[in-house]
Amino acid sequence: MTATSSSILQRMAGAERTPPDHGVVSPFGAMRLALSKAAQDIVKANLVGGQVADLRVTLRGMEDVLPEGGLWVVLQGHGRTRGLICVDPSLLAALVQAMTTGKVTGSDIATRRPTQTDALLVRRVLGCVLDTFVLRLAGHPAEDWARGFQPRDRVSDPARLPHVLPDVVYRALSMEVDICGGLRSGSLVILLPRTGGEEVSPETVQRAAFAEAMGKTLRSATAELEAVLHRIRMPISEMTALEPGMVLTLPRDSLANVVLHGCDGRVVGRAKLGQSRGNRAVKLIADKNGASAAKAKREELPETNALATLPEDQGGGG
Repeated sequence: MTATSSSILQRMAGAERTPPDHGVVSPFGAMRLALSKAAQDIVKANLVGGQVADLRVTLRGMEDVLPEGGLWVVLQGHGRTRGLICVDPSLLAALVQAMTTGKVTGSDIATRRPTQTDALLVRRVLGCVLDTFVLRLAGHPAEDWARGFQPRDRVSDPARLPHVLPDVVYRALSMEVDICGGLRSGSLVILLPRTGGEEVSPETVQRAAFAEAMGKTLRSATAELEAVLHRIRMPISEMTALEPGMVLTLPRDSLANVVLHGCDGRVVGRAKLGQSRGNRAVKLIADKNGASAAKAKREELPETNALATLPEDQGGGG
């Protein structure tokens, strides 16, 4: 190969390109690089960041985007600014294993609540992630948004979030993490308040508040269900002749095949007839999609003139 052709190939590959004065890494790339730096320098384990989800959440909906059962640590910024950094149970187990035994195993993760000891053990890792995250964002508009946060106290109970974080709009970056070349997977979430150039408009905040209020109202609304044990067709003359004490013969399988109807008459599930603490009750066995369900206790039903006791050979409550 001639010197001229070699020079052309080098220029095409960018070998002689002058490095930029500052980085132009996106928050997604900066988060991956921050994890890689902490994994290499502190954890000494192969942790690779994957897909990153960019979310906007408020304090009321924050718990829905955070890893359940993971370690949640409050981040202290400038003044009263606070955020949150979270690792799910799988990533937490990998960090603890690597930093205590020097090896990450693929065994099942024990179900336990993270402790203050866990928080102290991984605090240096989280601090490295945050510091590197800001450094990699140099020159990016999000640099000021991410600057100045350090890990502080562990949040032991999600119910404490409104007491430790201000009620503002937050930007959450949730990243998937590959642990030791596919041995396990985990997730890392950095959640910081939107400030400065990241601040949302009042209209957006108002829409989010309305959506949350509407969702809260709908979730607390009363849903009336009608449990139909069996439907009997009879002439009007027989129906008008019904009196208390008369016996209505029902199919044997009706006790275990109660149909639940919504207020619009649609079938919403099936159940078995039974009792709970002296009250008549139904035990849900499947919803309209066939999924299993838990027990649903109803208030004691009033007796009606048309309903008589079942014959003994028809079985009891299930």
